[in-house]
Amino acid sequence: MVKKKGLGRGLKQLTDEAGIPGVALAEPAAKRRPPAELPLSVIDSNPYQPRAEISAESLKSLVESIRQHGVVEPVLVRPVKGDRYQLVAGQRRLEAARHVGLATIPAVVQDLTDEQVLVLSLVENLQREDLSPVDEARAFQLLTSQFGFTHDGVARAVGRGRSYVSNSLRLLGLGQTAIAAMAEGRITRGQGVALLAIPAKERTRALAQALAGNLTVREIEQIARRSRAKLQKGAAKVVEDPYIRDIVSRLEEILSAQVRVKSRGKGGEIVISYSSRKDLNRLLTILQPTENPF
Repeated sequence: MVKKKGLGRGLKQLTDEAGIPGVALAEPAAKRRPPAELPLSVIDSNPYQPRAEISAESLKSLVESIRQHGVVEPVLVRPVKGDRYQLVAGQRRLEAARHVGLATIPAVVQDLTDEQVLVLSLVENLQREDLSPVDEARAFQLLTSQFGFTHDGVARAVGRGRSYVSNSLRLLGLGQTAIAAMAEGRITRGQGVALLAIPAKERTRALAQALAGNLTVREIEQIARRSRAKLQKGAAKVVEDPYIRDIVSRLEEILSAQVRVKSRGKGGEIVISYSSRKDLNRLLTILQPTENPF
């Protein structure tokens, strides 16, 4: 796991240079360089780009704007091996410039760490054009699993609340059908968060109703409340151990997964839930960072 370093007060100046206001990253040691015209052929894509797809409609309007006025705002890139550059911010501008057939594009060149590239890419997409809840959650997950961010750390870096970040990460445990529906815009983030409160056995029916347009967020929340009441009815009241509750909360934050602790005498067992083989591999990289996922 890569250790975080330097997130703090140097951030605003860097994001202002990139045309991304409101969030700050650590100021790198290397001196900033003024904007330059770079050939599009030497700029590679951003491996940390959180957006899976670019809207064809938004790209079309940007293509027309660039055709008439050129690229008004520089993209942000970082130097890599062999006189090449890697895009950090400005994916839509770069794609639009290629569609227009431009040979060069104005660019700010900045020496940045992988961590800074991911945060800047995420912040740009959050502020310029809404990410899907799934793209956003996966970017948050990368910050926690690869760069060792806590939920608080992610929240500070991207200008969101801690509960927002935690709920986003929990969305990745909903299952592939719900995740695909959110990515395609067929259900909202709010509906997804509400579905999390429904027991897995009943969630499939509620999801189907939501996809059919028959359930609002409030109605899903009502189903969740009824489900919880049904489970608790007639059950013996158990006094929850605050120490166990705290341990579960910490484990869920570290793993971004549902965790249950079952006590048995002096011992017990820890149960970690996962939604897919890919999610299981993600948990493995957290628990054993030096191991290759299977």
